[in-house]
Amino acid sequence: MSLFAVLKKYSMEMLNKFIYVKINNPLKTWWKAKKYFKSPKTLVDITIHNPFCNVFHHHIRSGILFLLDVQDVSWKYKYDDINFEYEPYIRLIIFNIIDINVRFIQTYNNQNYTLEYWESVLMYVYKNASLLEALRYSIWYDDKGNKVTPITNICLRKQW
Repeated sequence: MSLFAVLKKYSMEMLNKFIYVKINNPLKTWWKAKKYFKSPKTLVDITIHNPFCNVFHHHIRSGILFLLDVQDVSWKYKYDDINFEYEPYIRLIIFNIIDINVRFIQTYNNQNYTLEYWESVLMYVYKNASLLEALRYSIWYDDKGNKVTPITNICLRKQW
């Protein structure tokens, strides 16, 4: 093995220890249902961390200096039902100090309907449910416990 090959191997190993990049299409699931469902809104969070005190984050424990993580909606099958886990996001962490999160959520009248919105999209896309079945899958309530009647205003485009 030549000296160049050895240096290349060790430099790539060192680079992989400090840089983490994982990119998927964050709106892949929504893209399949975009004809009927409104596009999700974006929520941007910017956090400044103290890299020496905040030891419970994965990127700090592992010593990664640059992290770019882009994920689609996370869900799982449980007892033949689709369970929403968390919304699509784009996360960028620089030098374990600056943490920028872009999350794709759904709100209506300042109420958060992210869970209901994404479960309806998942039902429509992956369970091949009709549009009405997908909307009725989740029970829609506001923060005060009142049932929300205009579910079409929350997630459907105007023509539907």
